Formats: sequence, C-alpha cells, structure tokens
Amino acid sequence: MKTQIEPRLDCIQMKRGIQRQIAQETKGMTPAQRLAHYKRLAAESPFAKRLKEQGQKSNKRNQQLAHQTHFGDRVRNAK
Repeated sequence: MKTQIEPRLDCIQMKRGIQRQIAQETKGMTPAQRLAHYKRLAAESPFAKRLKEQGQKSNKRNQQLAHQTHFGDRVRNAK
C-alpha cells in the first residue's frame, strides 16, 4: 500500500512573498511613515490584542490581591 505524502510548507517562499507584499504596501513612504505604518500594524495584530487582554486580566487580579492584602492588614491591626 502506498502512503500519500503531504506537501510541505516552503518557509523561504512564504517569507519572500510576505516581504514583497510589505514592499508594495510601503512603496513611496518616508521612513517616518513606514515606522508609523509598522506601529499601527503591530497595535492591531492578534498578538497585541491578546497581550492587552492578558494585561487586563492581570491588572484585575492584582487589584483583587491588593484589596485582599489591605483587608487582611486591617483585620490584623484590629486585633
């Protein structure tokens, strides 16, 4: 019985395609405009959104811990 081999991902071809796409998007931009473009893309990326969500969860947890610690200090000091 013959095993069917799945095609592999060509990383180099993918990288070059992405570079061509970026070159077309930024064609004619000044360095400052390119920087602003890259910052906007980074801020809108799924990774950035995930980091922001994690940061919000972390801040909420830190606030809860701070409240518990403050409440615990008041209970200990009342004794």
